[in-house]
Amino acid sequence: AIGGSGKVYWSYTYNRSTGRASLRLWGNGYMPNGTDQDWFVAQQSAQCYIYNVTIEEGVKSIMSNAFAGEIFLKDVKLPSSIEFVGEGAFAYTAIEKFNIPAKMGEVDSNIFSGSPIKEFTVDSANPYYKSYNGNIYSKDMTELVVVAPMNYTGAVWNGFDFPSTVTSIAPYAFSGCPISSVTIPGHVKTIADSGAEYLVLELTSHALAQHRD
Repeated sequence: AIGGSGKVYWSYTYNRSTGRASLRLWGNGYMPNGTDQDWFVAQQSAQCYIYNVTIEEGVKSIMSNAFAGEIFLKDVKLPSSIEFVGEGAFAYTAIEKFNIPAKMGEVDSNIFSGSPIKEFTVDSANPYYKSYNGNIYSKDMTELVVVAPMNYTGAVWNGFDFPSTVTSIAPYAFSGCPISSVTIPGHVKTIADSGAEYLVLELTSHALAQHRD
């Protein structure tokens, strides 16, 4: 199946005997809202699940919830042209590793809600973010932006090591992490609403109220 609108187009190929499908997007511009409904219809007709997605150079955005619920989707390739990824775009997929392209200027955990991310990487040319130990930080390493929820060893999380440069935690940074407690070091001065407040917090030198915005 082939479709598209505006300046972004897609093709959906599948194999009924295996139940697997691949999706390719190409063009030059931003993905219009509702584009996913077109390939969803094709997917329902084929009765196959999307296992991999290739987005070619020139596509500048991925709409909200574009691939949400694609429970077998594990392989996604994003081009350097991507500037924006909408909320929930890769929620509840099977993606374990995700690379933030050079031009992507906004990242939050809602993009990947419910997905078993083990490692984030960030293109070195991205002026806004960088990765460290598989998690996403601001470029200057002063803010913890998103923690990869499955980035741990053992049965459960047993803590989190904050780089000494970190002074703030972004909203929902720990969303989806199977962790019951985390020690916030004294050099962290600000916890945005829901950044870590839903966790059982053990503060080393400050009260929780002193860490909130």
